[in-house]
Amino acid sequence: MSLGVNRGQVVLSEYQEIWVDEFNHVKNEILKVVKLDKNDIHHIGSTSIPGLSAKPIIDILIGVENYILLPESFLKH
Repeated sequence: MSLGVNRGQVVLSEYQEIWVDEFNHVKNEILKVVKLDKNDIHHIGSTSIPGLSAKPIIDILIGVENYILLPESFLKH
């Protein structure tokens, strides 16, 4: 199963447990680059709700007190 959709296309997929694994993988990659508490990174959106069909796109919310403290390289992604 791949993540993402083509531009201009709407695709709904049955819920996939792998979405949780994909989020955790990306979360761990983010934590390698920035000094954040692991509880500041959240899996949000329809892929975060077990059993719900969703667009196969992992939405991530990162809460920071001051984005100025993040490395410049992180802000360019």
